Amino acid sequence: MIKDMLCPSKIKIELRWSPKYGFNIAFENTVDWRLKNINWCKRLSKKNIFMKIT
Repeated sequence: MIKDMLCPSKIKIELRWSPKYGFNIAFENTVDWRLKNINWCKRLSKKNIFMKIT
């Protein structure tokens, strides 16, 4: 099961999906978004949502 999750070619073939952006661009966009929305990120981290999910 885990090896299937790590196989991008299988995702592209079976789901006919591929990422819209490459890793570097997507990472840069994520960092830029978080810097522009720092207050939202701080409020979210205070709620500690990750502890509620697990």
